Amino acid sequence: MQRPRPPILIGGAPSPRLFEHIAEYADGWLPIGGAGVAAAVPDLHRAFERAARRQIKPDRSARSA
Repeated sequence: MQRPRPPILIGGAPSPRLFEHIAEYADGWLPIGGAGVAAAVPDLHRAFERAARRQIKPDRSARSA
């Protein structure tokens, strides 16, 4: 097994239930669709806080221009 392992991302439209799953099982979110993504990011951060998990900071260099 690779160490450190690659990050595990879960994709989907923003929702409280999805964010609970991401906080429990994954390292981050791959948003599907564009509506409401920016407004949903604080909800995802709160889900990580409730799960007492550290968030992986996004690699800004990987974003497309």
